[in-house]
Amino acid sequence: MRRSRRDAANWPLNERRGMVLALAAVLMPVVVGAMAMALDAGVLYLQRRQAQSAADAASLAAAYSLYNGSSFSTAQSAAVAIAKQNGFTIPTSYVTQPSPAQVAVKISSSPPRFFSALWGKGNLTIAASATSQASPGASGTVPYSTSSVILLNPSASGSLYLAGSARIICGGGSSGIQVNSTSPTAVNANNAGGTAANIHVAGGYTTSSGGHLDGEIETGDSPEGDPLEEIDAPEEPDDSCTQDDHMKAYRGWGSYTMNPGKYTEDVNLGNGGTFTMAPGLYYFKDGANLNIANGATLSGSGVTIYMDGGGTISFEGGTTTNLSARSPESDSESESGDGTIPGIVYMQDRESTTSPNFANGTNVNLNGTFYAKKAPLVFAGGNLSNFASQVIVDSMNLSNNAQITVNYSPSKVAAKPAPFSYPVALIQ
Repeated sequence: MRRSRRDAANWPLNERRGMVLALAAVLMPVVVGAMAMALDAGVLYLQRRQAQSAADAASLAAAYSLYNGSSFSTAQSAAVAIAKQNGFTIPTSYVTQPSPAQVAVKISSSPPRFFSALWGKGNLTIAASATSQASPGASGTVPYSTSSVILLNPSASGSLYLAGSARIICGGGSSGIQVNSTSPTAVNANNAGGTAANIHVAGGYTTSSGGHLDGEIETGDSPEGDPLEEIDAPEEPDDSCTQDDHMKAYRGWGSYTMNPGKYTEDVNLGNGGTFTMAPGLYYFKDGANLNIANGATLSGSGVTIYMDGGGTISFEGGTTTNLSARSPESDSESESGDGTIPGIVYMQDRESTTSPNFANGTNVNLNGTFYAKKAPLVFAGGNLSNFASQVIVDSMNLSNNAQITVNYSPSKVAAKPAPFSYPVALIQ
């Protein structure tokens, strides 16, 4: 058919209009879909914010419940109730206790799709979590770690080694034993050796010949690292002391008082004597050792023993020891005026690999953190000890019926000032 002159003149414009309409028809679903996704994303963001606010409020409510002395089950109920008031129903298993003073709350929800249902099926997912901590007050402290025992060696087989009916028990509501070694046999319990503690191990474990691990065991766990790395070693005192300076002669039966200061020679306590450490810092330098043996009794409070230059401590031969660190809450700084480190009853040079030794029927009760970063800790020969409030060492070897208990207490271990002055606070 022949076009008129007018149609012929307008033919390119008519053709372009048709192409635009066709292109608009093709792109319209894409534009509508993008708008739908944007609208749903906005709704999802709002719901995520609501979930986070609910998790924050629930964890704070539960921490406040702990602060007021309630049980953890009561704190769980408080968290569940607050979450429900904010529009989220959660099971009690979503409310956990990372440490005795902390509560973690998880919230998850699957809201339906709205406009984006044009492009996808199934519900969307949102999740939020929060952790709050109950504070002992403005002058309170927070432990550097809630583990009873931390074994820092990164690769040793038998980093925790239990044999010969040896046994370690962890009490006080801590998170248990942390073993950083990635070895498949990082924990080795054999010949009736065992534990009564939860174990978190980066590697694996093995048992044989009646060895037993009675608590829960979590393998493949992330290493905790050294929680006390920010604490400085104590400064070396100016006053030098010898064994005879403060106790005349450490021989025979009798009662003696030992005073703080710098010791550059071995100190040997024995022969059934009764020895008392006055409060303060006992700084052993140039490889000097502290040996408690042969029925000696040693006691003291407000004490930090520090071993510099390769020296170490040894208990054997029926000794009885009761030593307490300065309370962490007595001083908010890592070091107090008398040189002691609050919460640390024993500290060894971080590079020293000399092993502290406990053998032959010793009874040791140390209130505070026992810290020897690169040294293995050895117990043998019928020890029966409420050993310490916390142990942080390279590795641990228990044998020959050694029986020790680590009674973790957040009020006795190495700690830092509380980061808040309110009863509770969000920490994560």
